[in-house]
Amino acid sequence: MRINFAGGALALLLLSAAVPASSATLTFDAVGTLNNYVEDGFTVNAVSGVVTYNSYGNPGGSLYAQSAGAFDITGGYFTLDSFDGGSGSATRQTQNFTVTGYLGNAQAYVSNFTRVGTAGFRTFYNPGSAIVVDRLVFGISNTGFSVNVDNININSAAAPVVPGVPEPASWAMMLLGFGATGFAMRRRGRDLRTAVRA
Repeated sequence: MRINFAGGALALLLLSAAVPASSATLTFDAVGTLNNYVEDGFTVNAVSGVVTYNSYGNPGGSLYAQSAGAFDITGGYFTLDSFDGGSGSATRQTQNFTVTGYLGNAQAYVSNFTRVGTAGFRTFYNPGSAIVVDRLVFGISNTGFSVNVDNININSAAAPVVPGVPEPASWAMMLLGFGATGFAMRRRGRDLRTAVRA
């Protein structure tokens, strides 16, 4: 009996363990053009401004905007963990990053990040990393020479579950059932009272 309990507990533990979803890091190392660029099943497109591939200041390449721009990422349901933001320029400047997550056409979250400093990259962690989206829009801008984004860490996720809403007929049947139950209990109470008096 002890062996069966231990085996059952082990099976339950293994079944309840969280299985990590597949993750991808978009590195932009082999970008030819940003129009419909696909990496690890995710598609990246420029949305506004001039967002291009650049390798200046970054040996592997990154997405680059000289002053301001935006690009989006699509490819099923996913979450954003982190990304590297910075500049290849050696001048002191401020880089601003706005990440907006969408599920369908509804905005799921907005996260703003700012980096002040010299050349190089910094990793930004998304406070909305548990929120499942199907589209991310990165808005990037700066006060100096350039702003770059690289190493976007994305995790594939299951489609979010939308809770069911009962149909009106189901509500009517439920209310009718409650009424019938109440009526039956009231009738039973009278019968019981009569039985006690007799």
